[in-house]
Amino acid sequence: MYTRAIHTEVLADLSTDSFLQALRCFQAVRGPVKTLFSDAGTNFIGGKNQLENELLSMRDSELKQYLTANKIEFHTITPGASHQGGVWERQIRSIRAILNGMAGKYARRLDTNTLRTSLYEVMAMVNSRPLSTDNLSKPDEVVLTPNHLLTAKSFQLPPPGDFDQEEIYGRQMYRKSQQVAEEFW
Repeated sequence: MYTRAIHTEVLADLSTDSFLQALRCFQAVRGPVKTLFSDAGTNFIGGKNQLENELLSMRDSELKQYLTANKIEFHTITPGASHQGGVWERQIRSIRAILNGMAGKYARRLDTNTLRTSLYEVMAMVNSRPLSTDNLSKPDEVVLTPNHLLTAKSFQLPPPGDFDQEEIYGRQMYRKSQQVAEEFW
């Protein structure tokens, strides 16, 4: 919530198992999670319950005590009330609105890896937006972005090359993912 950054993952389905795998991927890349804000989806509630049950069943008392003291604090919003999600729901909507418009064109042309690459490119773009408007008029000053706080870099450079609309019909998955990212931009 402090960085207003986003993280996207491609999941096989909306199950508890997929959520827990995505959470572990997130922790492996971004570090430990202290607080998790989400909607009241059954996969999130199921994941919270499963993590708590596994913590209770642990035998090693020292590790159990440590994990209990450092466990993830879950906060959920009321079901069907996405407006309570505020900041994160707005960031999700900014991506979803554009990707929904592109879905018909790309739905059958992207495999899982290409979709993942495209979403990571989109994540880097969204995390490169300025957090404030204070220094936007001064070109020589650095504007603070979520990427500064996450990676100590302002933005990721675009890949070299020109990517045309026809790339989506080609065979090179790399070029397809870059075309999707370029169209998102």
